[in-house]
Amino acid sequence: MTTFTNDTMQNFALNNLIVESIEGGLLLGPSHDEGGIKVFAPIIGGYQHIAEFEGWEFLLNPGASIYYPKTFHEINNYERDKANPFEFYDIPSNVKILDCRVNPTIKATTGITCKLLLMRGTSQKIINKYSTKFYLGKLNDMNRGIIGVYNHVNPSQATKIDIVNALTTQILETYNTIKNI
Repeated sequence: MTTFTNDTMQNFALNNLIVESIEGGLLLGPSHDEGGIKVFAPIIGGYQHIAEFEGWEFLLNPGASIYYPKTFHEINNYERDKANPFEFYDIPSNVKILDCRVNPTIKATTGITCKLLLMRGTSQKIINKYSTKFYLGKLNDMNRGIIGVYNHVNPSQATKIDIVNALTTQILETYNTIKNI
């Protein structure tokens, strides 16, 4: 597994080569065949490569990943949805985009083909690009609905991690309440 030091990741961040995954959304970047989007997570002393995603997949935010497990499994059906070759499509303006593409100048001068996607120890579900195309509106609504849940956190003062922690706590409390009914 590839690892980077904290200093190296800081350098990537200063050069706008890291995309935070915490809010989830539609990934834009290379396909698996083109090298994919490399996903890194913090470890002691640095960051480790943990996965590879591809452009046009949809990443649920941590809250939606926890709150909608059954819906995730119903939607994410690669075998059913890959029946036709993948074709690019217009993205509705209300869809959150996680743009991991690099501009051609950076690509030409550095050889870097894609920004890194950073996951900070949170559980997030990924939906294949074929299912994403079919269910994009629903996936976006799932993410947006969960984001609206944490309105008791002051966004101007909270970090994204604070919001996720508050959201996760609230979702788990709701889930445990429902489970016990």
